[in-house]
Amino acid sequence: MSERKYSPILVGVLALVFVVIAVALLWRVVNGDSSLLRNVVVQKSLITPNADLDDDATLIEYELSRNAAVSIYFENEAGQRFYFRQEKTRGAGEYRVAFSGVVDGYTLPDEQIVGDVQTRLLADGTYTWTVLATDDEGVTEQVQGQLAIAEADPIF
Repeated sequence: MSERKYSPILVGVLALVFVVIAVALLWRVVNGDSSLLRNVVVQKSLITPNADLDDDATLIEYELSRNAAVSIYFENEAGQRFYFRQEKTRGAGEYRVAFSGVVDGYTLPDEQIVGDVQTRLLADGTYTWTVLATDDEGVTEQVQGQLAIAEADPIF
């Protein structure tokens, strides 16, 4: 039997390739893919914001892989958009916020209000929710789903 001898250079190159591959795989496992917006979850598909402590709110969860401006909004069946968060700067990381049906203020058609409406409870209905993130390079990603609101403000 003859012994096979390997040159130290070949062994070194193979070890270096192995280390580079291992580091790349570990980086991918720890940091995920290159997507900006990840793991978006709206825990409930129906909320009843009537203060009975039963399904009054839902958690909205998402993760950013890098800094971004984040908007969370709800669009009704008529196409009106209602902002919960609008272009809020966020750093890379995981986020969780409770949504109870209250969005930035808006007025209804033909509604006469003295002063500013700061926030308002959304009316009963089915809404398309959107979590939208735009990073510093202008890369934009969004995730959408449906949320129904019941037993809320009876006037719309």
